[in-house]
Amino acid sequence: MCEYCGNPTHGMDCMDCHCAICASCLLGELCPDCAADNW
Repeated sequence: MCEYCGNPTHGMDCMDCHCAICASCLLGELCPDCAADNW
């Protein structure tokens, strides 16, 4: 789960993260908290 927006993440896939703070997820990159959760 992304700590910024509370949206669930699936493994390395952060594409379900659609909040403005996590805009980098929409570019196919992991936002900091998603990366921390997955690593």
